[in-house]
Amino acid sequence: MPGAATWWVRLATQEARFGLVFLLVGFIAVFLSPMGFLAQVLMGAPIFEEAMKFGLAVLLTSHPAARTLWLRLPVAWLVGAGFGVMEHYLTYPSEPDWLFAERCAFHGLSTGASVVLHRVLVGHPEPALRWGSTIPSVVLHYLNNLAAVVIGLSTLIEGGGEAEVLERSAWLPFAILPPLAALHLVAPVARRPMAAFVRPFVRFLARHI
Repeated sequence: MPGAATWWVRLATQEARFGLVFLLVGFIAVFLSPMGFLAQVLMGAPIFEEAMKFGLAVLLTSHPAARTLWLRLPVAWLVGAGFGVMEHYLTYPSEPDWLFAERCAFHGLSTGASVVLHRVLVGHPEPALRWGSTIPSVVLHYLNNLAAVVIGLSTLIEGGGEAEVLERSAWLPFAILPPLAALHLVAPVARRPMAAFVRPFVRFLARHI
């Protein structure tokens, strides 16, 4: 793409290294970089958790024989769901079973959506656009977390407890999971809109990295 550094474009076509960059950046930001709670929930989690999960899924299926979507997509679902399990036991061990299941489904579907969009962008003449593969998942992850924070804070301000927070949050899976699932179907048949959606973000990165 115009203005993109040669290394940037070249790395986007080297799948193992491409996936490794996402994985390492995400891992370092999530586990090794100290962030406040709100910063982690509203910025760290949406951007870097999605990067880490996507990077691992791409890295695990970077062999040319494993790059077909029908092999990569189940791996992405498993990677995402596995992250949900880890997050549950490390951070939210007391959450109810329905929220645990929603967490695993959310992370699995968001990782799958990134992999599907990456597959779409691989067929685009601008290789650098592949760096935007996680953007829709990041946006939905951010909206999910923002809604959870607003619900939690407003409930606590009103004097409610954890049970009421959970009750008020029960609608979130029905608002977030369908769009993530729909991305699996929409992205392949909306190649041009998807490319147009990620292009400004990728151009911004290309100018500043």
